[in-house]
Amino acid sequence: VTVTGTITARYDIPIGAEGDPGRITAIYVEAGDKVKRGQLLAKLDPSILKPQLNNMAAALEAARAQAALSLAEYRRAESVRTSGALSAEDVERRHAASVTDDARVNVAAAQLAEMQARLDRSEIRAPADGTVLTRTAELGQTASPGGEPLFRIARGGEIEMRGQVAEQDLAGLKLGQAASIYLTGIARPFEGQVRLL
Repeated sequence: VTVTGTITARYDIPIGAEGDPGRITAIYVEAGDKVKRGQLLAKLDPSILKPQLNNMAAALEAARAQAALSLAEYRRAESVRTSGALSAEDVERRHAASVTDDARVNVAAAQLAEMQARLDRSEIRAPADGTVLTRTAELGQTASPGGEPLFRIARGGEIEMRGQVAEQDLAGLKLGQAASIYLTGIARPFEGQVRLL
């Protein structure tokens, strides 16, 4: 049985920008390069996000300092409660302030983590080991989520031939059957097997 077809990646992974839109400032791979999972492919301009991250880190430190101060005031109030120096209402007010400031620390920490995740997404990384099939990313280009893929990777570097088979030849094929694939311009065949009908 002879089949004519095209060579394609078995698992073709399109890779684009995931986070905020940004201008591409660096490209680290070209088509044909082998990449590892997590390898840096390109970088978007982080100049807008870095100051925001620093601002949120400072806000978290300020919230922690305020929470420590509130807790110390509550502990002092609690220690003099039995002497009658402070009313029960004052002690409860300081306790509520301490709890509220603790909650503000958690909110600031969550905001900082979210901003760090946004900054991390300004680095476009390979989701799997494989071979870069195409690179459409260009320096200075604006990449945005949902846009054209910047790279395409063949996961694991695996490729296959996909072809149309005449109906009368289909009965002569079965899964796992050996196949010799001839590429235009290359004399020797590549050995493979039928994976899917």
